Amino acid sequence: MARYFFHVRSGTIVYLDHEGVELHDRAAAQDHAGEEAARLARAEWTQSDAEAILIEIEDRDGIRLGVVPVAKHSRSMPIGWPMLGPSSSEH
Repeated sequence: MARYFFHVRSGTIVYLDHEGVELHDRAAAQDHAGEEAARLARAEWTQSDAEAILIEIEDRDGIRLGVVPVAKHSRSMPIGWPMLGPSSSEH
């Protein structure tokens, strides 16, 4: 088991996940991020708000493993929507 962190980015604002979640592997972290994105997508956002919200997945060493856009998890998309590839931006 490893600890993964799921930071929420909305434009230039980042809400850091200081606790993280213990999960079996990177695939489980991707699934968890998809579930969180789907939960956020169900909130009362406008489409433009949802398009600006991302969930950034990091491991315990602070290495960014990927980014999941909330807009991809609107009511019409299934929870298991694939994660984008690893982010190339610095954090």
